[in-house]
Amino acid sequence: MLGTRGIPANYGGFETCVEELAPRFAALGHDVSVYCRSPQIDVPYDVYRGVRLVKLPTIRQKYLDTIVHTTVSAIHAITRRYDVIFMFGVGNSPVCALLRLGRLPVLLNVDGLDWQRDKWPGWAKLLLKLAERVSVRVANRTITDSRNVQDYYRANRGVELCYIPYGATPGPAELNGTLDEHGLDPGRYFLYVGRLEPENRVTDLVDASIAAGLDMPTVIVGDAPYADSYKQILRGRANGNVRFTGAIYGSGYWELNHFAYAYIFPVLAGGTHPALIEAMACGNCVLARDTPDNRSVGGDTVRYFSTIDELAALMQWAHASPDDVQHLGTLAAQRSTELYNWDRVAGEYLALAADVLAERGRQTKPVLSEEPDRASND
Repeated sequence: MLGTRGIPANYGGFETCVEELAPRFAALGHDVSVYCRSPQIDVPYDVYRGVRLVKLPTIRQKYLDTIVHTTVSAIHAITRRYDVIFMFGVGNSPVCALLRLGRLPVLLNVDGLDWQRDKWPGWAKLLLKLAERVSVRVANRTITDSRNVQDYYRANRGVELCYIPYGATPGPAELNGTLDEHGLDPGRYFLYVGRLEPENRVTDLVDASIAAGLDMPTVIVGDAPYADSYKQILRGRANGNVRFTGAIYGSGYWELNHFAYAYIFPVLAGGTHPALIEAMACGNCVLARDTPDNRSVGGDTVRYFSTIDELAALMQWAHASPDDVQHLGTLAAQRSTELYNWDRVAGEYLALAADVLAERGRQTKPVLSEEPDRASND
């Protein structure tokens, strides 16, 4: 599995996806390797939940970090002769061509329409759009987690992507000290979790929280590399009722989600966002940006807004309507359980891999040439 920062997940949606899928593949008897960026993944072990971690270096620079590491990983993968490569990120599609030259089958998850994201300058958006065109030619299967992205590729690229959604498996609803550490009371804060990048429109959340004028704090959980100036802007706009915690993972992440009063999702970027699905799975009332992808995920269990004023009004409504908030949270959890299941998602990925191997006259159980260490870390 290539193209992400690796596991244990400590960054974003692709990393979460890999951490959910890889151990499930391993538990079903497959030998699995996940390529990790060093030093971003600096755990002292080489096997995690039955999955081999292959740690390789990169160049720590915003525009080179991903593509350099993925290229180095691909060269390493070619020498290992894996049966199937799962690649993540449309920007990595040129590397898929390298893997195909090495006679390795590739399944590529393109995620959303990356060239639309505000964090990229014009030249980078052009390269990402070119990578989008390449993506449907170089992979044995091209995957998306978004029905709207699937529609876009059908209309603009003339191809039918494989749709496989994300899943959600909430951690336990336990108080483990994270709320106390940040001075929060259960059920007494609005929550956002995500990267602090321009297309996530966290500035709108800050402005709306101030405009709403409520006695309930807004807690913003997350970070982003190469975004120091944007983070300074956010903190400069905030008042004392907006709290930044930095990135929080694992049990602390689930504690914050389970005990929030409501979850706010101001993200404008396209694609299906795991954080939104996970907030729903935790039974949160969700106030989300009105985009086609967010509506596809939330359906009628989520309240939507388009402007800062609309979000401020929704926050005031939620604050004054605890019964409605609880009811919407129950409906959101039910929808998440019905539509977003990691076990089913893992099965669909493996079924695609089996199809590709069958086309090549190969066995349908992907195996690796190396025997992993049997020491495991959970």
